[in-house]
Amino acid sequence: MAFPIRIARTVPANVHLLLPIPKDAWKSFAKHAAGSLDAQEKTALARTNASLSREPDTALLPLWTGRRWLVLALLEPIASLTTRTARDAGEMLTERLRAVGIDQVFLVRGPVTRKCWQALQEGMALGSYAFTECKGTLPEEGAGPSKHTPVTFTFRQAQDLVPPVRLRIIADAVALTKDIVNRPPNSATPAALEKASRELAQRFPSMNMKVLQGKQLEAHGLRGISAVGRGSAEEPRLILIDYAPVKGKPLLLVGKGVAFDTGGLSLKRSENMVSMKQDLTGAATVLGVLQGAAEMNVRRRIVGVIPAVENMIGARAYRPDDVIRMVNGVTVEVTNTDAEGRIILGDALAYASEQYRPERIIDLATLTGGCAVAVGEDIAAILGNDPRFVGALRRAADDAGEPLWELPLHKPYRKFLRSKVADIVNLAEPLSASTIQGGLFLQHFVPEKTPWCHIDIASVAFDDEKNRATGRMVRTLLHYLESRNRA
Repeated sequence: MAFPIRIARTVPANVHLLLPIPKDAWKSFAKHAAGSLDAQEKTALARTNASLSREPDTALLPLWTGRRWLVLALLEPIASLTTRTARDAGEMLTERLRAVGIDQVFLVRGPVTRKCWQALQEGMALGSYAFTECKGTLPEEGAGPSKHTPVTFTFRQAQDLVPPVRLRIIADAVALTKDIVNRPPNSATPAALEKASRELAQRFPSMNMKVLQGKQLEAHGLRGISAVGRGSAEEPRLILIDYAPVKGKPLLLVGKGVAFDTGGLSLKRSENMVSMKQDLTGAATVLGVLQGAAEMNVRRRIVGVIPAVENMIGARAYRPDDVIRMVNGVTVEVTNTDAEGRIILGDALAYASEQYRPERIIDLATLTGGCAVAVGEDIAAILGNDPRFVGALRRAADDAGEPLWELPLHKPYRKFLRSKVADIVNLAEPLSASTIQGGLFLQHFVPEKTPWCHIDIASVAFDDEKNRATGRMVRTLLHYLESRNRA
């Protein structure tokens, strides 16, 4: 969904005004709004200002100017307002305006810093997203017809305005990721992931795509991907998208694409299976980043790698006690079929590393439930073999307001992965340090001298309370690619 935005020198007639202003500066709202009001409106607003004796206790305060509404959006106090809180406020504002049926506003700048003002704009762009694909003919209870109508924002031409094209690119990249994750599993199948990848590649001349599926996986030694997807009526596949605006060694972006995860024969409890459509978030993130990078004209070669499967039960499903010989020769004893993500990622990492000889590698996955236990639900975990690479991604994450926390690839914990019958197990006992164990497992499939980072997004990929995808890490990776583009 594109972010509707207009630029104007003067305030359009009959368009409501929106003034985001820190809580501790709310009394000065009339001064900041004055340049957007006529004489009659200023007089009306002065009377209103005189009647307000205390700080409003609501996030949105509508004030009538005699001709239209001036809506005060109360932000954090000036001292505590950050780009993160400003961005979050912008997203909330768009959702609130849409909910009450306001579909056009003119933005008036309050006393906020340039960075916070631009973060607010980005948040408004992100807040324009709404997932409506699954809505039918029944009206929503208590909702007007405009609930899902995008809000059109009009900005005054100014130096501190984020270029509208950039806002649209970011909003659309995040929206693509959210759409794929939000779709129900009967729509977001491995075949649907392939279709979305093909549609993306066909839009850009600098992108090429190929797919290995079914028997081709076995022929290329990709027995891990093949085994995990064998229990589904949907054939497993490995999707490879080569974005090559320039020649050279690529950055590999590898995303876990488990379109639905029942746990396999190590079956999940029914309540734990709900929202497992989110297990393809890594793959969806890769597609969002590729789209954003191409539209931003990032001059770096990037190869998107998506192992796409469904982890289902069935007569052909892989089993506990199976031993899988992975594409790089490492053998894996299956101790739990619900730890399938690392198996398909291992094959994908090893195969793509051999085929493309990458400059560096990033993989993204909803890999471990223990990630949220380790870092909470607002932080993603990052593990890597190159401190400078980890640091660069963490700085990009800070810029995007999507914090990453580094966990160590602690070598003594490798003992937990040892198998008595194969090289390693796919899930170790005890389950302590499970996020670290997941990273150590994947390290067996990455070239030792290639900088690599594993980002576990299980803690941040999905908002269970709102029952929707967050799109986290798309903006972080776009920030990182932009910084590399400038280097």
